[in-house]
Order: sequence, then C-alpha cells, then structure tokens
Amino acid sequence: MKLTNEIIKKSWRDIYGCSYDEGLNFLLDWWKTSDIPIKDLLEKISQRYPVQYIIGEWPFFEGNYLINEDVLIPRPETEQLIEIIKSFALNPKNILDLGTGSGCIAIEISKIFPEAKVVGIDKSESAISIAKKNNLQAKNEVIFKCSDWFDNVDEKFDLIITNPPYLPKEMMCQDLEFEPKLALFADDNGMECFKEIIMKARTYMNIDSWIFFEHLPVQAAELNELLQKEGFIETSKICDYNGKYRYTYGRT
Repeated sequence: MKLTNEIIKKSWRDIYGCSYDEGLNFLLDWWKTSDIPIKDLLEKISQRYPVQYIIGEWPFFEGNYLINEDVLIPRPETEQLIEIIKSFALNPKNILDLGTGSGCIAIEISKIFPEAKVVGIDKSESAISIAKKNNLQAKNEVIFKCSDWFDNVDEKFDLIITNPPYLPKEMMCQDLEFEPKLALFADDNGMECFKEIIMKARTYMNIDSWIFFEHLPVQAAELNELLQKEGFIETSKICDYNGKYRYTYGRT
C-alpha cells in the first residue's frame, strides 16, 4: 500500500505539483477501500479528471453527495449561499431550488427548514436521478422532478434559490472539461438564465417571499437591476469570502 501511495503521489505531483494537496489527500483516503485498478486511476489523474468524479462523492455543507459527470461538482461558494440563507432567519413553508443538479442545495436547505416543503427541479433527467439517490440522507425528503425552469411548476413558494448556468461560453477551460456544459454555460454573457428566471419568478412566489442567486461578481449590478425592473424590493448583493459580489437577493 505504501509503495502504491507513492506511485499515486508522483502521478499527482506530475500534473498538479503541490497546488492541490487537499484533492490528493481525499484521493489517498478513498484509495484505501477502492477496487479501481491502479492503471485506470493513474490514467484518470494524467487526464486531469476531477478527483471528485474519481471518488464519486463529495462533502457539501453538512452532507455527503454522490456525483458524476451528469452534475456539477459542489463548491465552497455554494456552501456560503446556504450560510447566507440560514442567517436570514426566514420561515418559509414552500421552497424551490431551480437547477438542482445533485440536489445538494435543496437537501441541505431541507435540513435547515425541516417543516418546509422543498422542491428541486432540473431539466436533466440524469441529474434528477442522482439527486433522488442523495435524498436518502435527509428526514425532510425533497420532491425532485424534471422541469425546464418553471415549465413543470404549478404552485407558489416563499423562497426560491438558484445557482443556474451563468458562465459566458468564452470562459470554457480545461478545469471544466468534464462537468456538464448544460449546467455551466449560458448565452448573453452568461445572463440568459437569470433573465428568464427573473421574468417569470414572481408568478410562482407568494407575497413577502425571497429569491436568492449565485452568480459571477461581474453580473451583480445587472442582476440587481433586473430584479428591480421586475418589481422586486429590498434587492441587495453579498460578497463571498474573497470580498467579491457573488450573491444577490430580492423580496416580492
């Protein structure tokens, strides 16, 4: 095992140097109980295949989530979105997660609001399949279903959360090669999905309800303007841990 670990470390260092030791440590811990052939593992490392997909699961907030190439890799920025919503001390009865992917946002929110009805939607049937598998970890099970944004939604909510595709297509890079493009990139400089969601959202929101977005820092001003144009009030933006505007919210 020690010799094998050294082989894995060398292969990893050849690709990442010392810049990503956290990923290496996760990989070595997982390798102790894995039955993947070492040849296959080294090949994946050489291709810069994400360690999260190699392992097949990843921690997020207070849970652990099955993932594959059909869903995005859960990221720390999205964990902060959960923290922000939790800090607002809301009391929603009906919650909607738009573009749920692995279900990590919806499921963690269902733990914070155990009495609420939580719905997670995604246009990808493969993503919904993964989300339903992850749903077993929460007592307050989320209702997951396929929908292209609001197309298959027929009720109103007190809280809507969304981390939609928001990357401009010119931002495509090697680090994102294996993640689902449908969940990452949007037209109109990454604003296409935001515009569609904001234009329709109020129809599916109760009075005195909230909507929260994750986005690129450069999109904050336009997003805030779009919310105000559609009649949302108390709109504001919040910085991430790096001091960049990453989250925007509004109230009906």
